[in-house]
Amino acid sequence: MGRARKTLTEDELQDLERLSSVGCTQGQMAGFLGVSEKTLTSKLDATKDARERIARAKIDATARVAGSLY
Repeated sequence: MGRARKTLTEDELQDLERLSSVGCTQGQMAGFLGVSEKTLTSKLDATKDARERIARAKIDATARVAGSLY
């Protein structure tokens, strides 16, 4: 059996960005990927710009909602 990847794929990152933009927690994101929260944390730390992309997706979604309310 092969070893698990230490980083996230581009497809996984895009999924996490979408999940973040609708308010999912890190635990929910881990469940979506079928990994533990600890494993997701490790993969986020090992993947360049992953945390920034997820945070940006959440900020962008919040800004869109705020803009539509204003």
